[in-house]
Amino acid sequence: ETSSVTMIKQWYQRRVRGKCQELSWSDKKQTFWQITGQEQWNWKTKVCSEPNPGDSWCICMWATANLIDKVGCKNVHINCAATDVPYLLGAEKDGGWNLADARECIKEKCPEPKTEEVKPSNL
Repeated sequence: ETSSVTMIKQWYQRRVRGKCQELSWSDKKQTFWQITGQEQWNWKTKVCSEPNPGDSWCICMWATANLIDKVGCKNVHINCAATDVPYLLGAEKDGGWNLADARECIKEKCPEPKTEEVKPSNL
């Protein structure tokens, strides 16, 4: 069973001069859809269209692990601010996929924000 929690990936496009362009995910300049064999489900028009054009889309953790396995962490585009990083870091498997490599990649791509120690003021 696949977890209902998904990761938001900046995997689809970026805005260049107002136009939507797919990101390259490999040294072969393949798109997310080509690498995952899901070209028939390419949602480019929905992701890029009004009323809410964006640059990211949700994919599940097993698909993330599969993508990292195929293209390597350095080629993965992740929108860290929109990803449930703590949930992924605590997960072992999703959809039958071992998430160990995905967790390591997320740690590399989405380091925890540094927080300053808050000290009570002297009254």
